[in-house]
Amino acid sequence: MGADRSDMVICASFEVKEHIMNFNNERCQIAKAYNNMITAFNNINGNNINLKSRNISKEIYWQVFQIRYAGWKHRVDFKRGKKHSIADIFQDIIAYYLKACLQEPYEVILEKKIGKVQPDILINKNKKPHFLIETKTNSGWNRMAMEKGKLEERMKNIADAFLPSSKKENVIFILEHFDNIRNDFKSLFWSDGSPKTPKNNPYKKTYPLFIQTDPYYLKEYTIDKNINREIEYPEITDKEIEASAEKYILRPFEDIIKLITG
Repeated sequence: MGADRSDMVICASFEVKEHIMNFNNERCQIAKAYNNMITAFNNINGNNINLKSRNISKEIYWQVFQIRYAGWKHRVDFKRGKKHSIADIFQDIIAYYLKACLQEPYEVILEKKIGKVQPDILINKNKKPHFLIETKTNSGWNRMAMEKGKLEERMKNIADAFLPSSKKENVIFILEHFDNIRNDFKSLFWSDGSPKTPKNNPYKKTYPLFIQTDPYYLKEYTIDKNINREIEYPEITDKEIEASAEKYILRPFEDIIKLITG
């Protein structure tokens, strides 16, 4: 017979008492770890923000890299043929750093809906709509970028629903990274080993933060370490991740904060 409702409530509280319940604490760690992650998003820390450096961009890179790395390890150890999507987690990470960087009179709201229109992130200023952000991982962006006019249509739809006429241009797309995306799109932002800034819409409003965030696709963590990524993974140090952040930041997050507040 399954656990009754009181059993489930006790397990959900993460105060599992083995002498009262026949639950195994180690097996309940999955829910506890997830709860800790969700709780961490509400611990907003706006201390020591320096928009003249790239430290926030590096922090975001470190967080996303570690999550991607964990997904790689889980894929191998758990024998899972496909890694989890992190699209919603990436969206919340971006929102977390927006909240950390933007103090009063700004307010960051996720998934607010008006009619059928629901942008990823709405930023209010003085309690009025001020700025809109759509976030995408590379796969989501691929689908949108492939269809002519899709980006412009999405920008117009969310701006018309949320923003006053004086702020219709306050819409941007944040892309996690542009690796594994078609070359004609990548060439708008990267050419001859150097970053470029597109001049035309909708791409001038597109912010690929990084070149690549997933060690599974980086040769320094696979080929160079003689790793068969399908069945194993390397040990990766924080120092190595910091070096990757220095190398793979494309459009700094700090520039987005300046755009919002400028």
